[in-house]
Amino acid sequence: MASKVTEMRRYRHPLLETLQRVHSGRGSYAISIVGGIAQHGFAVVAGGASGWLVGLAARGSHPAGLLAPLILLGVAVVGSSLGTWVAEWFGHVFAFRYQALLRVQLYDGIERSAPRELLGRRTGELAATALADVDALHNFFAHLAINATVAVAVGIGAVVALAIIHPLLASIAALGMLASVVAPSIVAARTKIWGERLRSKLGELNADAVDGIQGLRELLVFQRVDAFRDRMVERTRDYQRRQLQYAAVTGFQRAITEGLVSATTVALLIAAVGMSARGSISFVSAIIAVMVTAAAFGPVTQAIDVAGELSPLRASATRVLEILDQVPQVADTATAAPRLANSEICFDDVWFAYDSGSPILRGVSFTVAPGETVALVGRSGAGKSTCANLLLRFWDRDRGAITLGGQDLRMIPLDELHRLVAVVLQDVYLFYGSVADNLRLGHEQVTQAQIEAAARAANAHDFIMALPNGYATQVGERGAQLSGGQSQRLAIARALLHDSPFLVMDEAASNLDAENEQAVLRALHAARRGRTTLVIAHRLSTILSADRIVVLEGGKVAEVGRHDELVTLAGVYARLIADQRAGLIGASE
Repeated sequence: MASKVTEMRRYRHPLLETLQRVHSGRGSYAISIVGGIAQHGFAVVAGGASGWLVGLAARGSHPAGLLAPLILLGVAVVGSSLGTWVAEWFGHVFAFRYQALLRVQLYDGIERSAPRELLGRRTGELAATALADVDALHNFFAHLAINATVAVAVGIGAVVALAIIHPLLASIAALGMLASVVAPSIVAARTKIWGERLRSKLGELNADAVDGIQGLRELLVFQRVDAFRDRMVERTRDYQRRQLQYAAVTGFQRAITEGLVSATTVALLIAAVGMSARGSISFVSAIIAVMVTAAAFGPVTQAIDVAGELSPLRASATRVLEILDQVPQVADTATAAPRLANSEICFDDVWFAYDSGSPILRGVSFTVAPGETVALVGRSGAGKSTCANLLLRFWDRDRGAITLGGQDLRMIPLDELHRLVAVVLQDVYLFYGSVADNLRLGHEQVTQAQIEAAARAANAHDFIMALPNGYATQVGERGAQLSGGQSQRLAIARALLHDSPFLVMDEAASNLDAENEQAVLRALHAARRGRTTLVIAHRLSTILSADRIVVLEGGKVAEVGRHDELVTLAGVYARLIADQRAGLIGASE
């Protein structure tokens, strides 16, 4: 339900809300605004000084009379240059800091909602949000938000200066600036949906690119490279069409802005010349008014140019906020780690359903005694992996209780729970780096001797030493340089270094050849020694080594006992054994 709530939320001002999420860097933002005001404020002063200088020269003033406007012009140019440097420097300091902090918050949002959010999104889409969308927001952070503030401040200052010369000139400039902002904004509002579609298409394109890279081996094996390439070409063309459509609209928006700026400048020029001819204002004041107006439109034009990207930026901000606002998958309300009475695992009348669907577990009850190994067995979909997910609190049970050492899981802080329970999964993830780096994951303080001891216990030391650089060998992305059995043994060694009283193994010996199976089984025996172990298994050799077997069927506990006892019962377990294929039971219907 939490994911649905997040999807339904609408953000009225996503860009501003994105800015409000990070409270660091406000000083840089303020300094950048001051620099921007100095940049364009002095540019307006330079425009006025230039008009003053031209007006005096046109009237044939003595060269000595030109000294004051020349000095003012020089000071204004230097001040504008310094303001430009300050605005650019601190604007990017502000933007880059926001980008970095947003990425950290994005990771926190994904972590809070895992594994629910990860199961519901493509990897490429998440990567596009964490990288492309945050990068796209750089324009807003470094330019638009600052330029908009500067444009307002400088525009007001210019209108006040013109009002001193003559109220009519101030009115013309104010109306022109207002029209230059409102008219493009109306066009931008109508293109909002186009901007959202453009960012959506980019996310799909990135997701497909990631799929193609990760699945390249399968594409080659099944001769689908050409078909996938054609799909990428079509995706790219579709994205290009969206870009061209949006570019046409933003071009029209800029044309409106330039037209209104030019019309305002011409209107003010005509009014100033007419008033000068009638003697309402001096010739010098007329030139100053025109130059001030032209300079004052600089920040307005810059802000509106960046505002042309508002629609896709809003879409990017919305995608970022959806992840930032992810509701925690489980409530981590425990404040202190309780003292466990023992190392027992207990499921007591546990019910659970994913997303309020049909219950996966229906009153499941079983106990794993301290130091005991219990194998969960059943057909696919019986609820075995769900039990492991609940034990690790990836989800919370709907009814019943799950305890470790007599303590309800909800009374144990999540960090402490994950310290207490080591995990070995079938799909081992190895990070890009060395063998040693992957073994010490989460345990940076362990010594090389401890790493090697764990590797020996996991039956991995010999093959590691046979690698080109031993423990310093790079494993490649996702462990591409290692075999499946080698990766499994590294995962087991990693669990041994975790040194936890509880161990969960989710099909850790599945999909291995006979040689690797025996090596991994020996490693698993070493990992289970002295630990309370819950094994989710399809491989018969793993099941036979368990102290007891819990058979699940239809989300319920159907039978409990040892292998020979359950075979004698001629029930669910006996049928699974009879239906086994190549030493695997319950792997499919």
